[in-house]
Amino acid sequence: MIMKVIINGKTHEIKTQYKAKQSDAYYKALEDCDACAAHFLYQPPYEVSWEIIQHKINLLELRGKYESEQERIRNMSPAALEYEIKNNIR
Repeated sequence: MIMKVIINGKTHEIKTQYKAKQSDAYYKALEDCDACAAHFLYQPPYEVSWEIIQHKINLLELRGKYESEQERIRNMSPAALEYEIKNNIR
């Protein structure tokens, strides 16, 4: 499952669930029409915890702030940049 998040005006996708790799025995049970064995061998998808999702969102926010600051510095005139560095602004 994918959650769409808008951060700094950009849309990002964060996975909230990962499919588990099914064993060969699971597929063999499906081929043999053994529903009981297939049921017990089935591996459910892995859920991502909310802490990890929140961490990914915070990381995307920090990356956006970093990129906007880098763009601001790139577009700044050399004199203004020198003034900002000398006076320890920001």
